[in-house]
Amino acid sequence: MEWKGTIGSDGYGYYSYLPCVFIYHKFDYKRVLEEASKVRPGSAYNATAIVFQNKEVDKCFPGVAILLAPFFLIAYALSYLLGFDTGGYGFLFQASVSIAALFYLTLGLVFLRKLMKEFSISDKIIGVTLILVVLGTNLFYYATREPSMGHVYSFGLTAVFLFYVKKSIQDFRLRNLVWMTVAISILVLVRPTNLLSLFFVPFLAGNWKNTSGFILNFFKSKKIFLLLLIPSGMLCVEFLLWYLQTGHFFVWSYPGEGFNFKQSHFLDILFSYKKGWFTYTSLMFVALVGGLTILYRQNRFQFWDVLFFFIIITYILSSWSSWSYGGSFGLRAYLDFYPAFAILLALFLNSLTSQRLKVSFMVLTFLCMGFNLIQTYQYFNCIIPYEGMNKEEYWKVFLKMDPSFGYIFYYPDTSNYKCINNYSLKNDFEHNTGGNDQTISTTYAHSGTHAAFVNEKQQVSPVLSLKASILPPISPLSINVKLWAYMPSFNNNASIVISLQTEKGECYLWSVRNLQGFVFDRNVWTQAYSFIELPAFKNPSDILKVFVFDTKGAVYIDDMEVTFGTQK
Repeated sequence: MEWKGTIGSDGYGYYSYLPCVFIYHKFDYKRVLEEASKVRPGSAYNATAIVFQNKEVDKCFPGVAILLAPFFLIAYALSYLLGFDTGGYGFLFQASVSIAALFYLTLGLVFLRKLMKEFSISDKIIGVTLILVVLGTNLFYYATREPSMGHVYSFGLTAVFLFYVKKSIQDFRLRNLVWMTVAISILVLVRPTNLLSLFFVPFLAGNWKNTSGFILNFFKSKKIFLLLLIPSGMLCVEFLLWYLQTGHFFVWSYPGEGFNFKQSHFLDILFSYKKGWFTYTSLMFVALVGGLTILYRQNRFQFWDVLFFFIIITYILSSWSSWSYGGSFGLRAYLDFYPAFAILLALFLNSLTSQRLKVSFMVLTFLCMGFNLIQTYQYFNCIIPYEGMNKEEYWKVFLKMDPSFGYIFYYPDTSNYKCINNYSLKNDFEHNTGGNDQTISTTYAHSGTHAAFVNEKQQVSPVLSLKASILPPISPLSINVKLWAYMPSFNNNASIVISLQTEKGECYLWSVRNLQGFVFDRNVWTQAYSFIELPAFKNPSDILKVFVFDTKGAVYIDDMEVTFGTQK
């Protein structure tokens, strides 16, 4: 069930404070993994905590847990009353995280709308902008598919923070200042880099006079002592949590990671095929360039502040040791600052007076939204890989939505594979056709004069069929299939198929490996492979089959080799 994956990835670390504090009453990360594994076996990777001076400590900051706490407590109460699992990772707990993410997404949109109204942006443009920001960026993915990650919470609070900054500049009232301070304080506890939102304050002020006046009023005001208690209290929460876990008030919970400001990846983080922000979130390129263009004409002070804001967050984010921020859809680190870029987009669209320009850019932005939704689908279906990408792979799957392209860039590790002697089978298709003569051709060949082919009419290549009884009596048993492939065109979905079926024809294994993941040049013989661990055979009479399957376009294969072995 999908809800079992609501809490995942770094979300384990963000969330684990809650069951530890409210259910276990101690920081017990072994129990965290045990409880999470009950719901989703093997899912809770042991990165929830790191070891600091022989003691385990949660590596993540507690801001998300603070924001999740009301939803968690409701889930705990309902689980107790209704007889559901109360270990912290059952259905209602998982559902509470999704509900919380949607709540903070909505909160962000509400305050973003209120902020845009302060800039006299029309209701139509505000509505369009809000739709675009949700569906045209990776915000949609992280609010729905990975709601335990911190980004949607940062988005919501950043919108609240920017709104109350704007209100505080206009009306220096305690209420506005308190909400502004609370928002930025929790934001820092979600992700410390969220403090960079302060660099957007001059834009909200509009000019240097208002900016300097606001800063001076803030630090001269008698209210400052009260206001400083808020961030001080928030920081004390972090220090106290570190102390309770390790006996130390400060812990660097990211050992081996950090900022290297001498080796930033400024262009990579924006334009690379690996995770480039503009490559995967093209709408933000329109927002930035369009916003800067209109500000350059209307308000140079705001122009320079936005440019500096963009440069400083890009420089700092790209200086992190893992500038691509691990397995993620697009460059997720920018998502925390989307309210600022949403304002730029709205200002730009609102400034268009020519009907032709307005229609043109509306079409462009909605094309960006459509492109993002396609890529969201691709990422969810593993057509875009979880981590890592290059130019050849990117264009290989560009706009591809066929599920057969899923996992084509996933290359299993065979470094520990040990082939068992005397269990190697080869077919060069010169003499052994596998009982399928009509798929043998002399048009192309990797070696000799013959090769097999598949296309929309001849969909199955010669089949290697082996009874389980003659295979190595080893468990677990792995199979490695290697072959050479030749593609005159990329318009195909040819795949290596490894199947297991009973004597009656009931299939209980169907492993598919798309050949397009290996072939990047047309009319060139390229080696491809499929490597899997076979399940236990149900019966010695079961049949293992290896073949290539295709339903469109022509693909040629040759020199197929099948080996069996074990992991060292």
